[in-house]
Amino acid sequence: MKYHRVRVRHFRGIAEAEVVFPDGRLLVIEGPNEAGKSSIVEAIGLLFEFTAESNAEEVRAVRPEGRDADPEVELEFTVGGQRCCYRKVFGRRGATELEVGLPGGRRLAGREAHNEAKRLLEEGVDSGVFRALRVLQGESLAMAGDLAASASLLRALDGGAGTDPAGESLFERAQKEVQRYYTGNRRQETGELRQAREAAKAAKDDVERLEARLRALEARVQEVEELEPRAAELRQAIGELERRAGELAGLADAHRDAQQAAELARTEAATARERQERLEDEVKRREAARREAKRLEEETQTARTRAADLLESAEAARTAFADAERTAEAARARVQEFEGGAELAASDYAHLQEELQLAQMQDRLTAYDDAAERRRAAQAFLAGCRIDAARLNGIEDAEAALARTEAQLRSVTARVEVEGPAGATVYVDGKPETLAGGLLRFDAAEELRIELPGGFAVTVRPSQSQGLLERRLQEQREQLDRLLAEAGAGTVEEARELEQRRREAEREVEDAARVMRQALRDLPNRADLAGRLERTRRRVEAYRAAHAGRRLPSTLEEARRVSEAGSEQLAAARARAREAEQALQAARDALGRAEREAAAAGERAAALERQLAQARAALAAAEAERPTAALDADLAAARGEAALAEAKLAEAEQRLRELAGAGAEAAEVERQLEAARKELRSIEDRVTAARGALSHEGEGTLQAELDAARSRLEAAAVRLESVERRARAARLLADTLARHREAARRAYGPLLAERLGALGRRVFGNDFEVELDDGLAPARRRLGGTWLDVRQLSVGAREQLAVLHRAACAAAAGDGGVPFFLDDALGWSDEGRLAEMARVLADLARDVQVVVLTCQPGRFAAAEGAAVVRIDGGRTGPAGGPRGRPGQGELFPDGA
Repeated sequence: MKYHRVRVRHFRGIAEAEVVFPDGRLLVIEGPNEAGKSSIVEAIGLLFEFTAESNAEEVRAVRPEGRDADPEVELEFTVGGQRCCYRKVFGRRGATELEVGLPGGRRLAGREAHNEAKRLLEEGVDSGVFRALRVLQGESLAMAGDLAASASLLRALDGGAGTDPAGESLFERAQKEVQRYYTGNRRQETGELRQAREAAKAAKDDVERLEARLRALEARVQEVEELEPRAAELRQAIGELERRAGELAGLADAHRDAQQAAELARTEAATARERQERLEDEVKRREAARREAKRLEEETQTARTRAADLLESAEAARTAFADAERTAEAARARVQEFEGGAELAASDYAHLQEELQLAQMQDRLTAYDDAAERRRAAQAFLAGCRIDAARLNGIEDAEAALARTEAQLRSVTARVEVEGPAGATVYVDGKPETLAGGLLRFDAAEELRIELPGGFAVTVRPSQSQGLLERRLQEQREQLDRLLAEAGAGTVEEARELEQRRREAEREVEDAARVMRQALRDLPNRADLAGRLERTRRRVEAYRAAHAGRRLPSTLEEARRVSEAGSEQLAAARARAREAEQALQAARDALGRAEREAAAAGERAAALERQLAQARAALAAAEAERPTAALDADLAAARGEAALAEAKLAEAEQRLRELAGAGAEAAEVERQLEAARKELRSIEDRVTAARGALSHEGEGTLQAELDAARSRLEAAAVRLESVERRARAARLLADTLARHREAARRAYGPLLAERLGALGRRVFGNDFEVELDDGLAPARRRLGGTWLDVRQLSVGAREQLAVLHRAACAAAAGDGGVPFFLDDALGWSDEGRLAEMARVLADLARDVQVVVLTCQPGRFAAAEGAAVVRIDGGRTGPAGGPRGRPGQGELFPDGA
């Protein structure tokens, strides 16, 4: 299988993307995380796995967020020698289209297209190789296991190992021979073996049945032996009764004669009635034959008329089919006419969307610059600010401690009051003080001498605790001043204002950073935003220049309306085309039905004509054998004979009734005699039947049948034994060939290991070797003369070995393989080994389609001649450098 081109729209974060796969070159798709690289690989998988109408979780997960759009995937590929184009739109109104045999191949749609694509994949792609060569994100460390079940890989290795194709064919023939006798799992017998066993059982059942009949015959012999003594007794009793009846002979003879006459009359009457009834039935049958001939004649005429009418209907259906063909062709032409306009309108709409994105990116850049300026101003203030929350807490704690000490000092300071005449003077430590209003009050914080008029003096001394508090108060004032100086504030209130400004500056820095991040969104820095803005501006200007000769929509809404109108026109044209195709199919079906009905009517008319001819011939033959007039005459004569016989019967029965009361004893003797004779006849009949059976079956018929059945049983047993021997021989041959086939296929491991070793020596060195397990997966690696289990290798070496193993499988499978995908692999490789791995993949790509996806530009730079496509900031295009080639489309993630 080979991919040529893939296109996705409205898929996760991808608005639209297209990638063309090169022939004979490694394809490297570069781009940052979440740019949509893995989505392209995922889209190919969904295309084949799910129907367009599927509501599976995997399908729902790829719908774009915030947009009412259905995911669309289109893949152009070659499988089984046929180039195909497969497209699906996933959703409730999903669409499926498949074109097989490009160009100009057959087109399929709907479920028929899905089933055909699935069939092409199953028949043309080895599922084991397909899974092994599709390494998704996070799977690069896993070894490809169970490759021993891959048919295409084993066929390739067969050729490499020199396995005899005739030997493989012999194994398949042996398996088919086993299937003649056993089911696929060899648990149940079937075919010839089952038939032989059933035939032997049937022969055995026949023998058992005939032996049972023989035992029944022997029982008859015993029955005859038991009945003969009783028959002798009855004969003796009958003789005695007959002697007694002779004495009563007169009345008895007359009665018997009457009985015989009545019996004879009954017989004659019955015979006459039977002949009459037979002739009456013959008359009825002849009348029925005439009516049937009449009915067939009428039905034949009706069938001829209907056949003519249906021929006219078929001709009308042919005309309608021709009209429907012309209508469908016109509808197809109309669709092609609208497709170009709809595509141009969609392009204009995308252009105006990009103009809107250009304005939005300009606003984002302006918002980024404004926020950056605010952040610089706030950061400058923060750089010179010496206060923080801890320092402010320390200042406020010092202020509170000072207030507490001052309150304590006030509580222990002496309060002095001096009273005297108003205006009088006293001396406090030699300083005169006037008693205004006759009272002087003051606090004594230290020892004072108060001199009063009249030579009196008072000394006031403060307590010892007051001195301690005063010293503490002085220390706390010095501590507060020092903390304020460290914070760069003159007062506590100023310190609070500085802390408030600091917090506001920090919030300003955070807010500006948030605005800057929002402006950048998914971009790493302002330069990328400015670069994207400039690239978008160039694309907008280039589009305007390319379409300068025509009027573009003036607004996005106008472009949307024009695009939607174009899409609606195209959809309407496609709907009319579908209706025309449906009408064409309906006309085709109607024509087929009309032709079939006309043919069936013609056949029915011919059949009725044959039946009518047969009925007429039969009626003519009956008339020739006995004319109707003769039949009527015979019937009239039979009725007369029947009437005469009935009269004779009535006369005989009257005579019998007249003699019924004669002689009670004669009647009783006659009754006993009749009972004895009846019993004797019954016994004689039983004896006769038994002897007849004995005579028939005892003369050799039953024994011959039993002998023949035993011969058949013996032949069936012989045949069963022969078939069982052949079945056992076929099974033994198949098992033996399977063992030898398994032994031959053990050569696959060394052959694949040698292929893997050749690739690995290019990366690890000339002393590299590897051993594979039964599933053809790497088990041990040798390097530097040391063998290590794969699980003991470093992460990087294990990943490199896993990729080389898949590369060897891809190289071995060759044309029978599938594209080799590596998604963000070799992340643990050093530069030297990474370069060698890139060269190995580039060489492999000459024979096998290889695609690598990476988020690190230049990771596979050593792969000479590789085609590199860059997914960067929403577009797919050529990467820089000599490895690049023209871009294969554009990629627009949401929000770009």
